[in-house]
Amino acid sequence: PRRCPLKEDIAMFGAVSIALYLNWYAYLIWKRKRTPQNPATWFMWLVLDTLLIATTALAGKPIWLPLAYLVGCLPNTGVNLIRGEWKWTMKSETLSFVVAAIATYVWLTNGADWGVIAGAIAMCTAGIPLYLDQVKEPDRKSFPIWAMTACACICTLIGSDGTLTGMALAGGSLLYNGSLALVVLPGRQVCRLGVPY
Repeated sequence: PRRCPLKEDIAMFGAVSIALYLNWYAYLIWKRKRTPQNPATWFMWLVLDTLLIATTALAGKPIWLPLAYLVGCLPNTGVNLIRGEWKWTMKSETLSFVVAAIATYVWLTNGADWGVIAGAIAMCTAGIPLYLDQVKEPDRKSFPIWAMTACACICTLIGSDGTLTGMALAGGSLLYNGSLALVVLPGRQVCRLGVPY
């Protein structure tokens, strides 16, 4: 297939933008201007980002988005380990860990293409603990990180080759981060049992 430099530039722009913003977000947490999050989720994302770089490269797809995630996830994992509170529950963190392990197994036994798809599913699953935390107590100031990540995913989808493997991570991440941005959307009322408060 013919390469389109503009599409590749759009994908690279999205990746660089989110890598820079994730580092800025880590800085804000360090300076106590943003609320720390559960480091367990960030740690699982760090491991999965590393695996996704390998599987994406082996599948012959551009590594910009998983590389950007790794560059941004590393400082966020560190700062959340220092400033956040480690929580590990059987329900969410253990489920996320099991799915991540299954994704790794799928990659090792079925090749890189399936590894990218399984890794994308595992990335979203690894985010369940943080997602549930945000549903319970939305951190409105975290809106930009989820919205910016969703925008980076759109840029990656624009620059993709249109294959399932080429779109799996960006598509899954767009669904996760886009919906999380809506959960923490500033001005949105939190409802529990149908009663706003």
